[in-house]
Amino acid sequence: MAGLRPGAAQRLVDRLGRGTIGCLLSGRYHESLVIRRGALTLRAAPGARVELLGSIWVRRTAAGVSVSDLSIDASSASTYRPEWADEEGLPASFRETRPALIVNGDGFRLERSEVTNRGGICVLLGSAGGAFGTARDPVLEENRIHGCGRLRPDGRRTNHDHGVYVESARHARIVRNLVYDNRDRGIQLYPDAQGSLVDGNTLARNGEGIVFGGNDELASSANVVSGNVIADSQLADDAGRRYSVDSSWGGAIGVSNLFDGNCVWQPSRESWAVQRPPIGFEERGTRFLDPDFADERAGDLTVRAAGCSRR
Repeated sequence: MAGLRPGAAQRLVDRLGRGTIGCLLSGRYHESLVIRRGALTLRAAPGARVELLGSIWVRRTAAGVSVSDLSIDASSASTYRPEWADEEGLPASFRETRPALIVNGDGFRLERSEVTNRGGICVLLGSAGGAFGTARDPVLEENRIHGCGRLRPDGRRTNHDHGVYVESARHARIVRNLVYDNRDRGIQLYPDAQGSLVDGNTLARNGEGIVFGGNDELASSANVVSGNVIADSQLADDAGRRYSVDSSWGGAIGVSNLFDGNCVWQPSRESWAVQRPPIGFEERGTRFLDPDFADERAGDLTVRAAGCSRR
């Protein structure tokens, strides 16, 4: 696939006005994007295959942005823009974590896209405490989010590199996504995820599946995790001593969190499937079944088990 002139995608984004749609042509775009204005759509042109080899930052000034049908790969540090860390809206710690997609604007949608990032987090919704922009009403739907995260020089995981990191969000909808092969959590609701719906996703071979949590000042509450398939979390065993479905609270414990009607599979490690006893969430209707993926090695995570199918 041919590489395009640097800056072509950003120039398109900068020309878009309210209510307009920008279509990217087939090719590799070696750049990172900042979306500053809202009520716009960025997507691949019909039939086009678009690879963005960089990151996207949706600033708090950009409400109502929609991104769809893109392949986003932020693995290369060469396209990451460290000056973002010096601008209003991003903490300096982002120089290290390098998220592929940072959402600080309200009403954001990501659909039918692929996101990967061997250098850090894949999708970050909001910034803790809202200091850099709480994401309100974001939607992640029918995406493939995978291969996110690094190992330290000594081979240990960083404990920060998740597929979807809901850091500060209100009423996020994370539905019908494939989230797999991420170093740390598949989905992390910490420390300020309020009123999220996580439904109908498949989470496979992540460090952990999903974590509810809070720090010494904030506690994620009123989140519903339902109808998901969570399988083969790599740290959920006697050695890792973490649960596939877990919680972590630094102070106050979240309330009204629900883990309902999910299928959880930990081969030979069922005792590490769901935190016992659950802390800060109610568990009901969990099915401990092998999802029988169609072809896991080839990346086909179609669930074939009748009692464990995604909704």
